[in-house]
Order: sequence, then C-alpha cells, then structure tokens
Amino acid sequence: MKNTLEGRSLGILIADGSDGTIVSALAKAANDAGAQVKIVAPKVGGTKLADGSTLKADGQLAGTPRSCSTPSRSSCRLKAPPC
Repeated sequence: MKNTLEGRSLGILIADGSDGTIVSALAKAANDAGAQVKIVAPKVGGTKLADGSTLKADGQLAGTPRSCSTPSRSSCRLKAPPC
C-alpha cells in the first residue's frame, strides 16, 4: 500500500463554528497531494463557519455514499503511516 493520498478520497467533516482557514488549508494540502476532497456537513446546504460565512457541503453526514468501491468497510480505512 502506498503511503500517499494520491488517488484517494478524503472527507473533511465540518460543523457550525468550523474554522474556514483551517478547512481550506487542509483541503488544499490534500488536493496538492493528489486526493479528491469532499466537504461533509450535518446538512447538504452547508454550515456556518466561525467567521460568519457559509461553506457549502458536497454531502451531508447522514446519506453521503462512501467513495470506496470495495464491498468491505474495513478495506476502505486509511492506514496511518508509522511514526
């Protein structure tokens, strides 16, 4: 298994009060590493960030399909590289 994000999907879970700067930085870093980023929130309409702006979500917490196409949930887990 590769220790990279290239070709992987990464869901970023946000909620009301999330820091938009951190979410943007995380999404950019993951995209730069080759991952496909999806923003997930409690509601598909998005959520209100700490600065008062709204960030639209790509999917909602309940009901967004998995990005993984394998039948086993355990095979979808990302394994963290050793420290």
